[in-house]
Amino acid sequence: MRSYKLYLLAIAMLLTARRAWVVFFVLACNAHAAPIGEVTLTIGQAILVSQNGQSFPVLRGSKIRSGDRIETSEGGHVHIRFVDGALVSVRPTSRLIVEDYQYNAQQVDRSLVRFRLEKGVVRAISGAAAEGAKDRFRLNTPLVAIGVKGTDFVVKSESNQTIAMVNQGAIVMAPFGEGCSSRGNGPCGSISGKLLSAEMRNTLVEFKSSSMQAELKSFGVAKAPEVVLASADVRSTVETANTREAPKSNTTTSNDTAELALVQSVVRTVGDLALAPGVAIPQALPLSPVDTGTPVVPGTPVVPGTPVVPGTPVVPGTPVVPVTSVATEPAQLVWGRWAGAALDAGDFSVARLDARQGRNVTVGDSNFILYRTENGATTISQNLGNINFGLQQAYVRLTSPALAVLPATVLGGQLSIDFASRQFNTSLSLSSATTSTVSLQAAGVLRDDGLFTSRGAAQSLAGAAAFDGKSAGYLFEKAVAGGTFSGITLWSR
Repeated sequence: MRSYKLYLLAIAMLLTARRAWVVFFVLACNAHAAPIGEVTLTIGQAILVSQNGQSFPVLRGSKIRSGDRIETSEGGHVHIRFVDGALVSVRPTSRLIVEDYQYNAQQVDRSLVRFRLEKGVVRAISGAAAEGAKDRFRLNTPLVAIGVKGTDFVVKSESNQTIAMVNQGAIVMAPFGEGCSSRGNGPCGSISGKLLSAEMRNTLVEFKSSSMQAELKSFGVAKAPEVVLASADVRSTVETANTREAPKSNTTTSNDTAELALVQSVVRTVGDLALAPGVAIPQALPLSPVDTGTPVVPGTPVVPGTPVVPGTPVVPGTPVVPVTSVATEPAQLVWGRWAGAALDAGDFSVARLDARQGRNVTVGDSNFILYRTENGATTISQNLGNINFGLQQAYVRLTSPALAVLPATVLGGQLSIDFASRQFNTSLSLSSATTSTVSLQAAGVLRDDGLFTSRGAAQSLAGAAAFDGKSAGYLFEKAVAGGTFSGITLWSR
């Protein structure tokens, strides 16, 4: 009898050990799973809950893995960049789950992306996975499935309704039920679904739990819902903050949250400026590599007013020495950064609180904001004509597919703005140790207020010209096989 009891005890201990090993194995696998994204910006409080239930505070640089849940508190914002270049912004009091994220760079059409927004507001800008596998991207809320067709969209999820807006591209919203399962991939093909595209201006798509199908609804710009624009209080808060002496600190404050909301919702992020109704973005025009007609030679900077000297690369963050004397008046355009310190030695941006002294926000992303002196001006004169700018300062980094940040170089470039016809035309030559020389070329519309943007399948750009026409700047992204180049530029006459 005793030996039998010992036998049973040994079996129980073996089973317990096996269960413990299985739990350890699951935890270890999750901890070492390849990251599929990285947090690029946090404001306020947020937590990350891993698939195994472990909780961590969300910090800049936090790695995101499939199965992770991001929860933001009141006033909390989290920006995430995924391995395929996709961008996701999680707004305050929201809960987003990254259910699955499989990006196949070799066979993009086999990629699979699935999010679940349990509550709150999220903005998503599609990356290569969604662009190449539109039938395998899905964002679910407790009520509906949202599929994309190459898109930048915003979703607000509540217990009894889901609302969505489209900034670029199109989405399909369909309630769960016959023909639409929460486990499916891509847009649902049910008859209760509704298509919403960016061309349907001032329109949102809404589903209420009391309804049978999603509905398209029009709204006036002055009464745009939360998912479209920041409230008027946000802009006035930022403007008020800009008029008083700012503390010499980069500690996050309520004004930081307001300014972030302004960048996100009024200016939008890189490649997604809100154009005035009726203003179309033209296709990129064929560009000459440099406005002088001289091809960009790798390793050769473009120096305003002087011949191109081969073999002298532009060091990121190092200004090109101009021929004329430097004006003593304050710079019209200044790049500010969200981070307290420069990203690295080549980062020529300044502390955001310093950059915004006497200036207003133009464009920005999760790293930088371009501030401009306005002095009451609202429109750039068409009498400035056609101006060819020289590259004054440039900073660029390369983010690898594994999310490693690598140094890179801007070898040269050109920017021309025709203020009369409201068009811009630019090119940059980019390089890094792990890639060949890459060319970024873009063209598009210059708004009356001097803002401009261009976005393609593998690149995006957004910038502003000074009201006096003497300088301009833009931020950019360029996806290549070895990762994504991203950076900022300043140009002068």
